[in-house]
Amino acid sequence: MKILGTLLLLLACLSSAAQNNLLLLKIVKKSDLKIEKIKNYYVAIELDADKLPVKGSGSKLVFFSGFTDSQLKSCVNKDTIRLKNLSIDETFEHENTIGLKNEELVKNISNKMQVFSKIRVEQKASYNQKIEIYYTLLDAAYCVGNITQYDKEFIGYNGKILLIKEIYKIEHHRIPKNHTYDIMKEIDFNNTIW
Repeated sequence: MKILGTLLLLLACLSSAAQNNLLLLKIVKKSDLKIEKIKNYYVAIELDADKLPVKGSGSKLVFFSGFTDSQLKSCVNKDTIRLKNLSIDETFEHENTIGLKNEELVKNISNKMQVFSKIRVEQKASYNQKIEIYYTLLDAAYCVGNITQYDKEFIGYNGKILLIKEIYKIEHHRIPKNHTYDIMKEIDFNNTIW
């Protein structure tokens, strides 16, 4: 009975998901430090019907899989999402049915993403780093939510997160040069994750 209830909850969450185009950005941060030489992040920017950034939406840290059904429900219900300190009765029906498929799709497209920008950051007294940004377009069901203050401090990220419920389509579409500025304005370079 508990599994049936979980499946019904999962179906309700999926049916109430936003479905829209997303600009998926893979951020590759390379530094000349001895530890953490390369870090990869995925962020997304919501796009309108014309595939332009939704003004003021900003970039959000993306989770393709690895979240529980209760985290998904919290996101859909616009409640604060707790990433750490989960209870032992958490269920992972979404992970088992769709999450792993999403992760595999992203792994397959990761090397096919197009270059958006390359930025060199020179630090005076410490180290240099290079940030490479790659992109692709996704048609996906997702939700956007806030995480707890504890989680923000724990993962070093102060913005909203985006949980991908299901990826429907991947488009390797060229962004016109005249849209580049609008996209750059939506990327939150001041966030601590950078």
